[in-house]
Amino acid sequence: STYGFVCRSDYFASGIRTATHELGHCFNLYHTFESYLNSGSNGCGDNCSTSGDLVCDTPPAAEATWDCNPFQNSCNNDQNGSAFTSNMPDQIENYMSYDQGCQNMFTIGQKDRMDASFDNYAFLQQLTSSANALATGVNSPSPQVCVPKASFTTFNNRYICEGNLVEFKDFSYEAYPDSTWTWNWSFPGGTPSSSTDQNPVVAYNSAGVYNASLTVTSSVGTSTFSRPSYITVKSIEGITAPFTQGIEDSSFPVIDPSNVSKNWTIVSNLTNTWHRVTNAGSQGSSSSLRINNAVIPVTTTNELISPSLDLTSLPSAKLTFDMAYAKRESTSTDQLKIYFSTDCGLTWVMRYIKTGDGLVSNDGSLVPGFVPSATDWKNVSVTIAPSYLVNNLKIKFEMESGQGNALYLDNINIGGLVNTEEKLNSSSFVIYPNPAKDAVIIKVDSRNSTGKVNFQFTDVLGREVIKTITTAHVSGHVEVPVSLKGISAGVYFVRVSD
Repeated sequence: STYGFVCRSDYFASGIRTATHELGHCFNLYHTFESYLNSGSNGCGDNCSTSGDLVCDTPPAAEATWDCNPFQNSCNNDQNGSAFTSNMPDQIENYMSYDQGCQNMFTIGQKDRMDASFDNYAFLQQLTSSANALATGVNSPSPQVCVPKASFTTFNNRYICEGNLVEFKDFSYEAYPDSTWTWNWSFPGGTPSSSTDQNPVVAYNSAGVYNASLTVTSSVGTSTFSRPSYITVKSIEGITAPFTQGIEDSSFPVIDPSNVSKNWTIVSNLTNTWHRVTNAGSQGSSSSLRINNAVIPVTTTNELISPSLDLTSLPSAKLTFDMAYAKRESTSTDQLKIYFSTDCGLTWVMRYIKTGDGLVSNDGSLVPGFVPSATDWKNVSVTIAPSYLVNNLKIKFEMESGQGNALYLDNINIGGLVNTEEKLNSSSFVIYPNPAKDAVIIKVDSRNSTGKVNFQFTDVLGREVIKTITTAHVSGHVEVPVSLKGISAGVYFVRVSD
């Protein structure tokens, strides 16, 4: 007979421990977050010998771990019948959960349970037979002492503002730390810039993108692990609203390579996350942001975070954006949430949530492999309360996968644009056609009968895209044709001054 599992080749990629996880099942390990003796309960049972994963040194857990969140704690009864005397966070490092970005360990209890499986299942005993040990080359008379593999993560946000602290966590594996271990950290741009602590805390006071590295040394060897561009530090002061992002720049989420504070941030442990596409867009555009939930594990979240925004000059404001989504199946449970933060992303408050039918923008048809047409988009508006009219507002779009369908975003506006038919500086100011493709006409009817009018044209970053046009009033009336040849699709500002 055959006993084992089949694993796709792409699940052997770097950092993916699917094979290790499935081998754990082969040797009688359960998920850390499920209860196999009581299908009606979760993993928070009050006796680790009869509930949960039946291993007493894995903290009880009711949910799978994702996103390397060291604060996830889905059970509050850890001390009941287990090896713990206090409440513990879920074990994100454990191979028998789902946190691919952090998995690096089995517990001693899991090791003992796997060892016992060789005694309890006859078909496994042949694996430890002398003949098999000789055939596979593992019949060494003494155990090998392993060199530690350096690794680390952070306890808190890697995307911070100037002056914030980052707590680094040593996640080195393949050996247990002992008195011979030393840790040597390097933090370019941080204070301190180096440390020999196992879990140091570092301050970053200047905007930029910084590397971090760790070298671990034991009695048998040394290992170094580096994370390039690991810490992103942005300015506390935000970009002055109104603010528009049309997803037209091919370098998105990088908006300005010379100023990290103007860039968007994508937070994900997956390669399948928010990304720019050029085969779908709203309002005549051909580009937008897409996230394909169909290929993302259930409950996995992917975040899209704006740069800091300064809304202090606005008496009121709202967030608007265009969205396209169609269900793949009637039971699709993909979920979009929007959060606001006024402390550089240290804490977030949810201001919007939609799932299922609430996300749908098409006619309700089920569409596998959804790519929106021009009529499949809808505009969404979220009021920004007065308490968020601050100089450092961040906005986060969080997509939680239900393995449903792709969702698209376009034309993200914060604060809104000036209505082209409002009175500006005692003038009637109109642009038409708007939107435009090849050219526009700007018309100004001014109360001033003499003098000149200046027209300045900039993108959302304030960069000049068309040379300033200066023309004279004719009986208080100005009408100027402007060619858009060579101008990429997007949203632009026109400033009119006398």
